[in-house]
Amino acid sequence: MIDCDGWLCHKHLEAVHVAGLSVEMMARQLGRFPSTVYRELRHNCCDNGGYSALVAQRRCDQPTRHPKQPKLTTDPELAAKVRERQVMRWSPHASSADLRVEGHRICAETIYAALL
Repeated sequence: MIDCDGWLCHKHLEAVHVAGLSVEMMARQLGRFPSTVYRELRHNCCDNGGYSALVAQRRCDQPTRHPKQPKLTTDPELAAKVRERQVMRWSPHASSADLRVEGHRICAETIYAALL
């Protein structure tokens, strides 16, 4: 397994793709699932059909076109209910479970992120 992230991973993937390794072998070397490698190759191929580490890294560095708004900023009613539970010193997991019973969908990680 190759220990790489970002640019190094893209460069390694480009090298093994040019060498003609199978997707399964590439995935094994990178410590990724084959489906992840397939998706990476499909999303970052060039006009000639080859994989380009430069293209892949540029796409990674670009900000998303439509960044997702945090759920608690777009739903004031839900935010108020979460705040009520914070005042009562409920854990994010307990708040999430209780709100789910009330018909709201929010995970504990979203509540933790709002606390930070």
